[in-house]
Amino acid sequence: MRPSKKERKEWPQFQWGLVWAASFIFLFFFRFGIALRLSGNFDERCYLSWVEKWVGTDPAGCVGSSHPPGIALLWLPAAFIGKTFGGIFGESLEEWIAAFCGLQSFLFWVASLFIIHKTIAITGRTCPQRVILLLVFSVPVLFFAATRNLLVHSAELFLGLLIVNQLLKDRCLGALVLICLLCFVRPSDFPYFFPLMATFSPKKEIRKLFVALFLVFLGIFSTAIAYIAIVKGYHSTNLIYLLKNFDWYSLALIFFRTDFGIFWTQPLLLVWVFYLFRRRETLDPISKQALAASFFLFFIALIWPTHGSSFGYRYLIGVYPLALLTLLKLDFDFTKIWKSVTLRLLFSYQAAWLLLLFWVVPASETLWPWKDVNYKGLAPPSGILGSWLSNLPEFLSLSKFSPAGFWWVKLQGKEVTFGLLGQQTDYGLSGALGVFFSILSLLVLILFLFSSYLLLKQLAMKSRLRSK
Repeated sequence: MRPSKKERKEWPQFQWGLVWAASFIFLFFFRFGIALRLSGNFDERCYLSWVEKWVGTDPAGCVGSSHPPGIALLWLPAAFIGKTFGGIFGESLEEWIAAFCGLQSFLFWVASLFIIHKTIAITGRTCPQRVILLLVFSVPVLFFAATRNLLVHSAELFLGLLIVNQLLKDRCLGALVLICLLCFVRPSDFPYFFPLMATFSPKKEIRKLFVALFLVFLGIFSTAIAYIAIVKGYHSTNLIYLLKNFDWYSLALIFFRTDFGIFWTQPLLLVWVFYLFRRRETLDPISKQALAASFFLFFIALIWPTHGSSFGYRYLIGVYPLALLTLLKLDFDFTKIWKSVTLRLLFSYQAAWLLLLFWVVPASETLWPWKDVNYKGLAPPSGILGSWLSNLPEFLSLSKFSPAGFWWVKLQGKEVTFGLLGQQTDYGLSGALGVFFSILSLLVLILFLFSSYLLLKQLAMKSRLRSK
């Protein structure tokens, strides 16, 4: 579908809005000193070990990683660039590779803004630019794009949105390839096959062979998943153990746990389920399968001991592209989000609350909203807000961990440190890598100021036109 003349005129404004949002988040929320340091032989280092092997670099940790290797395929361009720069400057190849892979993860988040805009346009719907920003800020993935960006979740959102885009275009082969890649990155997202199966049309002869091949692949893939889930296990945990140790109190925890309960951090998911329940009679097969896939992902988060861990239960991030798919199939009018005071407040609340939780990550324990990954408290997070207000100077001082704040502190001749594994560590990056990030921060600052000027100029022009 070709964009209309009006849409082509609005596109430059959206582009600059995208630049403004990306540069703002980078300057004030990107935590390069945490994101680009590796610690321990777990998670980030395990994922990075795959790409290090693939580009011919000896991994420093996680030699026998059980983490899926799919993210390494996506990180290959960044890893080769990082390895090249590390070799030129004679510095740690691992730090340079980590730096560029982390930046690529951030760019996955930025690209999600663009994909949402293009995907909504497929259905002929319009969506205000500010609503698209709210949509992305309301997904608890920014933490994994800007702080723990050597995890897979920004890529998970990116691939999920691409799959939705292909499904809406009725490109089954493209969707199949992307789903396979997504499963290679994040095996727990295999329920994305459900809506894909609903798109097959038995009336088209050319698809019969495709369906047969798909079913063969699905059988092999399901066998592999079953083997890992039941026999081999994942990090010494298998499905039988999880089901055996499941208790119904976990259901209350996943909704109302004080730190990251869905009711406090992701109420939009509950609103979405309620909306689909009201429209259940008009759901098409694809939407029904997308809803079934979402409930399967919820089940995975529910039975896992930590319920998906931090930032609004990260195992549910794969639900958001599926939610977008169902809304587009139901011809949801996204302009209602801005016109409705209730929806606007709810989206703004979720986006703001997730950003605030993200803000306190490098703080001392007095500001942490969680005590440990197995925290069992059930209560509204009002105590967290009280702690932030009573420690307001420390809360505000966390700006020093952003690129803008860091260089402001450095210009005053002060040092920035943060706690890492029980020790105080210099937050800055040394050598050529530090110089690289200084130059990058300056370039992003210029983009931020220039895009702010253009957007304010456009708003002023619109205001003058309305006054006439």
